[in-house]
Amino acid sequence: MNYNIFTNQNKWQKWVFAVIRNIILAVLIAFLLGWVFGYKYLNILTDSMNPTMPRGTLIVIHSKNNEDIKVGDVATYSHTGNTFVTHRIVEVDYENGCVYTRGDAEPEDAKVDQVKFSEIEGIVIAYFPGLGSFFNNIRQNILIIVGFIVLVYFVLQYV
Repeated sequence: MNYNIFTNQNKWQKWVFAVIRNIILAVLIAFLLGWVFGYKYLNILTDSMNPTMPRGTLIVIHSKNNEDIKVGDVATYSHTGNTFVTHRIVEVDYENGCVYTRGDAEPEDAKVDQVKFSEIEGIVIAYFPGLGSFFNNIRQNILIIVGFIVLVYFVLQYV
C-alpha cells in the first residue's frame, strides 16, 4: 500500500514538515548571510562573562575599525589564533595600538588582559543566552538527528 503523507487526510503532517523545513531554511539563510557579510557566530564556553553572557551563549561578532572601538564594547580576540576569548574592554590605548579587557565575572581589581588591535576578531553585536549550547548539541549529534528525521519520514510515508 502506497501511503502519501501529503493527502488531505494528513494536513497536520504536511504542516509539521513545512514548519520544520522553514525553520531549517531560516537558520541556514541567517548563517549564510552572516558569513557573506562578515559576521561570525561563536559559543561562550566559560563563565568569565557571567552574568551578562553565561556559558552556552551564542554570540554574533563583526569587525570594527580600531578608532570605533570603545570602553564597554565586548571584544572577541585570540592571542594564538586557535582559541578565542570574549571579554569586555575596560581601557583603550590608541597610542600603543591595544585594548585592555576583563571578564564581567572578574572583580574590578582583577588583572586585565592586554590585546593588540590586530588580535581582535570582532566586537559582539548580539548575544542569545542558551542558543550556543543548543547549536553545539545539534552539531555534535547531527548524524543521529538526520537519521531520526529520515526514519520518521519513511515511517510516515510507508506505514
